[in-house]
Amino acid sequence: MKDQATIEQELIQSCLANQDVATFFGQGGVGRSVFTSISIQIAELWYEFEKTKRGLFIQTASGSDLDIIGESRGISRLGANAASAILVFRGNKGTVVPSDFEVKSQSGVIFKTSEAVTIAEDNPELEGQPLSIALASKVVAIAQTSGSEGNVPPYTITSPVSTYPGVAGITNPLPATGGRDIESDAAYRERIINRISVLNLGTQAFYTEAARDANSDVLRAHAVQGTDPNTIILTLAKRTGENFSSGELTTIKNHIETIGPALATVTPQNIVFKDVQIALAIRLEVGYTFWEVYISLCDNLANFIDWSSLDWGYDIYAADIIEICNGTKGVKDIDLMTMLLNGEELETQGGNIAVSANSLPRLLSLELIDLDQNYGDIGPFPFDTSYLIV
Repeated sequence: MKDQATIEQELIQSCLANQDVATFFGQGGVGRSVFTSISIQIAELWYEFEKTKRGLFIQTASGSDLDIIGESRGISRLGANAASAILVFRGNKGTVVPSDFEVKSQSGVIFKTSEAVTIAEDNPELEGQPLSIALASKVVAIAQTSGSEGNVPPYTITSPVSTYPGVAGITNPLPATGGRDIESDAAYRERIINRISVLNLGTQAFYTEAARDANSDVLRAHAVQGTDPNTIILTLAKRTGENFSSGELTTIKNHIETIGPALATVTPQNIVFKDVQIALAIRLEVGYTFWEVYISLCDNLANFIDWSSLDWGYDIYAADIIEICNGTKGVKDIDLMTMLLNGEELETQGGNIAVSANSLPRLLSLELIDLDQNYGDIGPFPFDTSYLIV
């Protein structure tokens, strides 16, 4: 796009080229003033024209203009998503921590529990012993601020917003995950461009987008044909990892059946995650503390076993876990003889965790043992011989 000064110079040059009466267009002259005024108006019109043109085409539109294009094609920009975390409570036996109980991270992000949890009798964190999944009083909590800032590190959600009788401590041994910022123009544009393929009824993309149209909390969907050829079993994963209510599932069902293939019956269901539990014994490189290595390994495994991005039915192989461990700074070596995946030795379970086609793997726990028992500063919840992500 040409600026005002360029337009003004071109107008003057055109005038000189097409007549020989008016020849002075210096600063302060009448002729110069006329062309200056005209060029300002042309520049403003040109700017508005270019702006309008950019807004009309998907490849150049941005912001609200892109929103208009997307919504005209039946696809809306994905809003920011709240992170979720698994919390472990410790305190007096039988204490019931209610749903919507507020806790906060060290960075100030507020989380609310998604359901009530009763503190068990012998939560071993009270005595500083290795934490047992069976005894852990755990619950999912959702960040009250949407966006990536809710993805707080492990062991940083440690305080209730208000004190509660019987609760002695709170922690999140696993990083909070799932927090995403509002969909960028680039990602939104790509989805709009791909919309034409989504309109092909019966494809995986169709069912995913149709489910999102009905409920924006749908992150992922997986459709398979039921025993009846006209029945579609649709497995849904919510952005926060929680379950959809029966009312939400009914709304999704009705919407898809209205716009989907004729005579097709859709049966939506909540995903059942395949939980992954890992137990490792390691030795540390010189110069690293157990706490530093634990945090790094925890993050690396959580990034790998990320249910929001892995393919449906993605099996978890011991070889991948070992590669991630060996690639984590501070890990000197691993004792493969004692390594456990979901409580079983590698030879027993074939070296991998099988995930069904309509499920996704989710990291539930990491028990990490230092064979040299040289922990250093290991954080706010000291354990006897290990840390456990729950």
